[in-house]
Amino acid sequence: MQLNPGRSARAQWRKLSAPIERLIELGLLDPSQSVFDYGCGQGLDVQYLRERGFEIEGWDPYWCADGELVEADVVILNFVVDCIGDPVERAEALVRAWGLSRDYLMVTARRDRALVRICPYSDGWLTRWGTFQRLFTQREFYQFLSETLPGTSPLEFDRGGCAIIPKTEDWQERISNRLQPPGRWRSGLRPPRGSVSELTRRHQAER
Repeated sequence: MQLNPGRSARAQWRKLSAPIERLIELGLLDPSQSVFDYGCGQGLDVQYLRERGFEIEGWDPYWCADGELVEADVVILNFVVDCIGDPVERAEALVRAWGLSRDYLMVTARRDRALVRICPYSDGWLTRWGTFQRLFTQREFYQFLSETLPGTSPLEFDRGGCAIIPKTEDWQERISNRLQPPGRWRSGLRPPRGSVSELTRRHQAER
């Protein structure tokens, strides 16, 4: 079966994706903040947020390859890392998105165990749509974040497959105060401060 990663961005049902809607409900996202949707798919979230008065740009390697990678207060990596079949490219996408954020990065990954799986591929599955899907357990998801971005403090957001990674201590406190129950590490794998991964060093050297 041929891999068709562009099909991972299937159209939504004419509504803003649930994790982004939740950010707005919690008062963590408003039109005063610039937003960048990394891996925006067909751009529906970009369209909906613009209609709400947000300053937002988006980029996707298959649907919006002409867009630019730009810095923003809030960067959204919404159901992207779980659709990248190469573990190295997956980590690079996370590091790149993190480097573009000023306030925080939101990362989500699908955890739908009922997803139709055809055959194993890399560290995940090929689906009947010809797409790749990495079905993280909750622990695996937070371990991936902590090992790829050492020194950060991902906070549980909404459900187990959603995390907010604050860029500053001020945003760490602000987000923690808004999350109910308070945002916390689910993996118990808080990395040592000051440790820097090879991917992070490479990204910093390029900037």
